[in-house]
Amino acid sequence: MTRLFGLMLIGFVWLLTNPLNAAVPEVAELTFDSRWQTPLTATNGLPRWIQGVDQQGGHFATTTNCWYVEAAQPVAAGRLSIRLDRQLLNEDVALAILYDHNDAADFVVQLFDDQNQVIVLDLFGNIMAVGKEAKTDTFIVPLRQFPTATRITIRRVKGDIRVYGAVLYPVVGPEVADAHTLQELAKLMGDKLSPENPLVRSINRIAAATGLQQNWGRPNSPTQSATTPSKDIPDEARKVGDGWAVLPFFADSDWGSGRGEPSMVAKSEILLQGRSVRTLAAYPIPAVVTCDVQLEQRLASDGSLDIFLIPPNLSRDRYPKPMVNIRLIYSNTGDYGSVDRIDINQTDAGGHLTTWSDTTFQMTAGKAYPIQLEATNPGQIHLTIGGKEIKVPNTFRLPYRQFQVQILGWQPTNRWHVRNFNVR
Repeated sequence: MTRLFGLMLIGFVWLLTNPLNAAVPEVAELTFDSRWQTPLTATNGLPRWIQGVDQQGGHFATTTNCWYVEAAQPVAAGRLSIRLDRQLLNEDVALAILYDHNDAADFVVQLFDDQNQVIVLDLFGNIMAVGKEAKTDTFIVPLRQFPTATRITIRRVKGDIRVYGAVLYPVVGPEVADAHTLQELAKLMGDKLSPENPLVRSINRIAAATGLQQNWGRPNSPTQSATTPSKDIPDEARKVGDGWAVLPFFADSDWGSGRGEPSMVAKSEILLQGRSVRTLAAYPIPAVVTCDVQLEQRLASDGSLDIFLIPPNLSRDRYPKPMVNIRLIYSNTGDYGSVDRIDINQTDAGGHLTTWSDTTFQMTAGKAYPIQLEATNPGQIHLTIGGKEIKVPNTFRLPYRQFQVQILGWQPTNRWHVRNFNVR
């Protein structure tokens, strides 16, 4: 209910800051049917700031008038993108999505730029119910904060996904309350959108056209894990889908092959394919970092799962320095002594590198490895992987009072899963 109330409040702010006789912003009603297979004419009747709709990995189903991705498709297969003309659309937009999926399915909503780079924004969460079958989620998309964003992308994580339509409504006016304030107000008030709100009218029209139930109601009861914080865990770390920045490929890398895919941060896990994610929060020492790590297959000549502990506010597009880095490494070649192992690396601000290895570790594809990484005062590191304590030399310490966590899955052809991330 958080985002629904947020939309109502922002509409009220718009009325306060604009004359009553001002032009009402155009509402874009998108139905994801077979017309998008002929993009030259598909935008007819839509606002000029809608340039088109693209899809990959799914199809536009003609019988049910929806974009559809089957559950049998691989994890992360399926993208549906709404392309925007940012010369004509300079405001934030309210976005409502009408979809239907089973409980085993996940998708995320992200922003991309023209270079196919994901922008730091994860709009997943708080699934809303429209009747028993049709579901909708509603967001405020802060386009003004991201002037290079040109695509709103619905990206499937797993499961059977059907998306029937979407509605976009520009939020006009400079005095928009910040998202955190709106969310907190929504939690307190719990109000839902008026039936007269243009988003409600538009999404109901799409639902009616596809034969779905269309009565806006209160959301389904959230799961216990989504509503009750784990003991002693900061708000930023309660869910794996909260508080992450999706980072670009390292700009200072000399890697000459493929550069992977933007990492996916879903409700229950992170998927890494050659690029990093970083916590938005910085954690004070002492602290304990825990997660479960799994490699799908040993596809490349070698690969690693890298956990960086770094001082706050390092550049997001450069290899992190200074840092302490724990690496779970596999090697399929054995060349030059390259074997499965755990490496611990440390660099200072000048780039001087210190490395230590434990070659007793073996990486088994498909197996989940629980990791516990503890930093105690004055920065001493204690590490347990798969229930085995790793004797970290005392020379490896965190020399900073606070740290952020950055996680990288390497090489780009490998698919690493990180689940149950917590910092306490």
